[in-house]
Amino acid sequence: MKLSYQHANPSTGGGSYLLRFRDEPEQRTACVLVDSGVGVDLDSMLRDDEYRDGPVHARRHPIRGRSRGVLEPLDGWTTLVPDVEAAPIPAGHAPGAAGFVVRFEDGTRTNTVLFTGDFTTRRVAGFPGIPTDVSTGADVLFVNVSTTDEFEETLSDSLFTIVERAQAGSPVLVTASGLTGVHYAYLLGHLGESLAESIPVTLAGQAAKLYADFEYDVPNVETVPVFDDPSELLERGTVTVAGPEVPKEGGARRLFDVVEDDSSATLVQLTGGATNPIETAACTVYDFEIVNHPSIPVIDDLVTTVDPIHVVAGHGPRRTLRKFRGRYDERFVWASNDDREQTLYRRRRG
Repeated sequence: MKLSYQHANPSTGGGSYLLRFRDEPEQRTACVLVDSGVGVDLDSMLRDDEYRDGPVHARRHPIRGRSRGVLEPLDGWTTLVPDVEAAPIPAGHAPGAAGFVVRFEDGTRTNTVLFTGDFTTRRVAGFPGIPTDVSTGADVLFVNVSTTDEFEETLSDSLFTIVERAQAGSPVLVTASGLTGVHYAYLLGHLGESLAESIPVTLAGQAAKLYADFEYDVPNVETVPVFDDPSELLERGTVTVAGPEVPKEGGARRLFDVVEDDSSATLVQLTGGATNPIETAACTVYDFEIVNHPSIPVIDDLVTTVDPIHVVAGHGPRRTLRKFRGRYDERFVWASNDDREQTLYRRRRG
């Protein structure tokens, strides 16, 4: 058995990998796509003697190429191809975010590969972070190395701003991605309960649908997946959460039209850093960059805990990837952003 990997989208994020499991030379090579990014083109990657089975996804993105139809969610250990299994683990990056453990048998040896995806060790909206007690002895750790040192401070500042403005009697419009919106609704609902002063929170549009999919029942939170009159959702002293991050289109735009010229209202934009927020309006305007990634010391601790032979660093800026080259003694560290195939395991023949 030989295991190799190849970046499937090095120019569009670098968070997707194609694993190749080669057994006997005369057999076709089984490939598993681990995809948490965009820009994957399987037709340009698979050779004539290869077949792709069992894609595992941390998020849903379009994939160009040879599809096998509807994706079923993983629940516990699932066989992807003969002798190869995968199971999800919580990742802590966003509500429902998952990493994956892949293991494969080669004779009497069991080999383990851990994919973090975007991760943190923090809880997020009731979901646990990546386990800090991951069993040691993993052969390979694929770790996303997008990092931040300021998430908790920014999270606290943004929540304080939202609560302060709502308690002052302002109608507060919070614009965010769907999952970030769910995260904030969860925190605001429970925060109101702990303060013994409820803050009515309304989730509108896509965020409301995600909230229902997760089967949440958070105090002080109501959902409105579809609305006709935006003004009905923006009452004084309440918080309304809708997307997208910047209210230039969609449901957020319709709601912003109501408060844009209201000097007593508040707009709070929660962005991922890749958009340009609205800066001025008659209402009070704030924006916060909310990027839930770990710090480098947290990544270092995870590497120590997992104790892999190989560390594959990916899904980070080039300058960050460079920091990981040669970072861990007694380990092979792969920190490239190209699409070359690299061998991670090869059976030793006696």
